[in-house]
Amino acid sequence: MRINLTPWAYYTADDDSTRHETPGTIDLTPGPHRLHVWNPELHLERDIIINVPADRDTMNYSEPLQPSSLPADAGRR
Repeated sequence: MRINLTPWAYYTADDDSTRHETPGTIDLTPGPHRLHVWNPELHLERDIIINVPADRDTMNYSEPLQPSSLPADAGRR
């Protein structure tokens, strides 16, 4: 599986603590997987659930990495 997040991010897959960096490639078995992704420079961190189909030898996953929500006081002065 090819993983690409914009901007770049580190990630781990499932219970494996090996740190990877995007863009990157990782071998995953068919089925659901949890990617923990983070970008320390932008203070972004979240989990992504992906499902690897059994009928594919390769797969690309790409998405923008953005905060899931803004703090309650964002934009207030």
